[in-house]
Amino acid sequence: MSDGLPPEVSVPLELAASAPHGPAAVALWESVVQAADAAGLPVGLRMEFRLELVREAAMHAKLFDRALAPFAVVLAEADREPDAPWIFWPGLLWKYKWLSDALAEYVAFPRERVMSVLDDFAARCAAHGFSPRPAENYRANALWLLGEEDGARAAFARFEQAPRDPLSDCRACEASQSVTHAVRLGDDAGAVERAAPLLGGRLSCAEEPERTHSKVLASLLRLGRPAEAAEQHRLGLAALRRFPAFTFCAAQHFLYLARLGETGEAPGLLRRTAGTVGAVSDDNRREYLAAAGAALEAFAEDSDEPRRFRLPEDFPVPSPAEAVRPSELAAAFGKAADELAARFDARNGNDAVSRRQAAERAFAQGG
Repeated sequence: MSDGLPPEVSVPLELAASAPHGPAAVALWESVVQAADAAGLPVGLRMEFRLELVREAAMHAKLFDRALAPFAVVLAEADREPDAPWIFWPGLLWKYKWLSDALAEYVAFPRERVMSVLDDFAARCAAHGFSPRPAENYRANALWLLGEEDGARAAFARFEQAPRDPLSDCRACEASQSVTHAVRLGDDAGAVERAAPLLGGRLSCAEEPERTHSKVLASLLRLGRPAEAAEQHRLGLAALRRFPAFTFCAAQHFLYLARLGETGEAPGLLRRTAGTVGAVSDDNRREYLAAAGAALEAFAEDSDEPRRFRLPEDFPVPSPAEAVRPSELAAAFGKAADELAARFDARNGNDAVSRRQAAERAFAQGG
């Protein structure tokens, strides 16, 4: 890939191409893009490097906010010359999916921006002959995060009715997203039914059913099926050892532990999963902090003796310098989660996120 390039581009390019996936690789690809722009390389090559940056940031590091600006440049160039040889519209739209699905999870993006990106993605899909299925899936997700539950329900219905095509997510990922939508909308029986092909081994992919084990925990408990919930908890904890960045999954396991009073596992789960919390989306961070705080609060009811908790440098709550009571750390987690929820409510213009967070705490306490 680096043949014939000036050294100021080829050196960072080789480093980026060989770096392990994660935030460091994103920074390296950003340096490649900057160097290529400074060197005045052909537009197709500069856009190719930006697309590699988008792939690393969105698909691997899950730093969607770092992918948005470079992808906007790619889209602008593609619109200027839609038939340029470097452009492959299905590939561009596939990457656009990642971004359109993620914006609502970042509190800095106002509602108008979130919806304009979704509308633009949907329009581009239609213009290139693709089904509205992915766009309606992500619209349902965004509207839920914006606190617009009726709109989310309608978009979810349109998603399930629209036909699949080459731009659709894999069947396993779509099934998992259907589980998420059903849980959010209060359909526990529907969520478990939609999860059955994944949990029964009939559907799978690189990240499924690993994500789904956690998604059905609360539904199974509410349906009075604790033995099945215990098995999904066991499988989900094993999955977190392979996918520690799935903080949204860890949150559901914290709530499960708090609900059942099995909080002896909570400090270990915190230790295994805290390392990636600083790099996830604002909503995933909020969800993790609230759930981990609930589990630590429940843990403190059995043992509130001071103990050491070492948190990563980029964790949203400072690591205690000395031994601290679990109840004190639980309060710090809860405060940080409440502050994030308040920011989402201000962005959304409603109190949906705070209400949901309170409901999750009530669930953890047996309500």
